[in-house]
Amino acid sequence: MTRDEVMAMTDDELRIKAAELVEWTEIGREDSYLVGVPPVWAGQLPEGQTTKVDLPDYPNDIAAAWELWEFLKRANPSDRCGFAWFFYRLVDDTPCGDIWADQPLGSLEDVFFKYLSPRAITRAFILAMEAE
Repeated sequence: MTRDEVMAMTDDELRIKAAELVEWTEIGREDSYLVGVPPVWAGQLPEGQTTKVDLPDYPNDIAAAWELWEFLKRANPSDRCGFAWFFYRLVDDTPCGDIWADQPLGSLEDVFFKYLSPRAITRAFILAMEAE
């Protein structure tokens, strides 16, 4: 998936794609709600139970978007820098070293909360997970 494709996604498309990537199943629409079965690792349902609940609103809720960051840390704890690179590419389509040169940013978590919206976190997560 390219940066342009991800940037063109609607909020619902972002929610669905992010949920798929963190292993939600049976995603669909019921009435006007996006619902699905959360992954067992999330601890919302016991293994084997298939009750559908509302999908997290990743692009509009910072707590939900932060779950994507936590998922990526569990999935590939050694690639935090790679994930950050996708954030930088969203902010400005230039190489990451050129964007923040001469700016003390602190930890990656500080960068996410100071400079990026939940929508940007969701987009970067999708790009990182879909990278070939």
